[in-house]
Amino acid sequence: MKTIILFLCVISICYPAQFEAFKYKRQLHHVKDSWQRIVLPDSIFQHLTRDCRDIRLIGVNAKDTITIPYLFRIAHDKLDWTVVDYVPVKKSFNEDNAFIFEVPGGERINRIELNSSEKYYDWVVSVEGSNNQKNWAQIVEKARVMVVQEGQTDFTYNTINFSHVSTCRYYRVKVQNANIKLFTLNAVFSEYSATPMETRLYNPVKIITKQDKINKRTIVSVQLPVMVPVSQLRLTIRNKVDFIRTVEIESASDSIRQGREWVPRFSHLYSGYISSFDTNICRFPMVRANNFLITIQNDNQTPVSIDSIYALGPVHELIANFPHAAEYYIIYGNDTIKAEDYPTRNWEGMPKDGLEEVQVSCEAAFASPKIQPSISGYVGLFSLLIISIVSVLYYLHKKDKGSK
Repeated sequence: MKTIILFLCVISICYPAQFEAFKYKRQLHHVKDSWQRIVLPDSIFQHLTRDCRDIRLIGVNAKDTITIPYLFRIAHDKLDWTVVDYVPVKKSFNEDNAFIFEVPGGERINRIELNSSEKYYDWVVSVEGSNNQKNWAQIVEKARVMVVQEGQTDFTYNTINFSHVSTCRYYRVKVQNANIKLFTLNAVFSEYSATPMETRLYNPVKIITKQDKINKRTIVSVQLPVMVPVSQLRLTIRNKVDFIRTVEIESASDSIRQGREWVPRFSHLYSGYISSFDTNICRFPMVRANNFLITIQNDNQTPVSIDSIYALGPVHELIANFPHAAEYYIIYGNDTIKAEDYPTRNWEGMPKDGLEEVQVSCEAAFASPKIQPSISGYVGLFSLLIISIVSVLYYLHKKDKGSK
């Protein structure tokens, strides 16, 4: 009997309290009886768990509170890269000063990556195409390629992108400012396409630049308004002369107390280069942060002048179908809850694109809805209680019979 009473108490407590551990809510507006997308706003991330497992969608009406299954998606770049076989044909030592390559199948090409035996070069090259090695058409007029392998520097900028897709059989790569008799040249021919992910742009609220003259480096502190998911930092450099600099990016992972102050502790995110030849987009695995540290190594060269810095991160969204008339909310802020594992049948009939966006309201404190369970809820609860009581009575009967 004590077991039955204990079970009844547990059920009576758990049934209405399934949402009480959540701290925050945001109401959804313009919800329709269809599939829609919910883009998570920037300010929501400061109260979400790292993996966003505490997000729930609920619908509230006069009789019941329902949970809505959702599909959680993080935007990403869509890349398509097809490498094409080629055959080196010859070097042309006359006025062309060129390497000729053959692509036997006439495959689609819009990109060439050059690989030379030289460890240091700075060339201006042009690319021409032909189907008979007699009539040549200009594809790329002047492109700069560079490799610097010296000391701790290992910089490569060797990709030539076409403005359009070419299907020529032969390609002539002219090197305008080098003696091609002194080296070999290989290439990777490919058709490359990239659909950039849907991103959110974050402008810093504070940028502090300091020159460390002793260690010959520039240190830039970047602070965003709130903690958000970031996967890129883009730097615009003002320098008019050519430059190459190593760069390291760190993000504040937590804070430690020093005296009366809390000081951020940084973790490594990215190591690479910025230069006058590239767009200076530093990509790294997504991290949720609002404080970044950029260290640019100048050595004995003039420090670069940074014109602007901004951060970008992938859009986070929920895809859901709203079949009932109700007031809908996102609730979150529960560190102890596990992620939901919704059956795949919930996504049957979901459109791939063209979904309308639901508007998300401002954050508010969440209180579990004080709503009486529906008839179906009472039936389910009563059935569960009957099964439990019968099971316990059967167990007690067997135990009593065995003792005799």
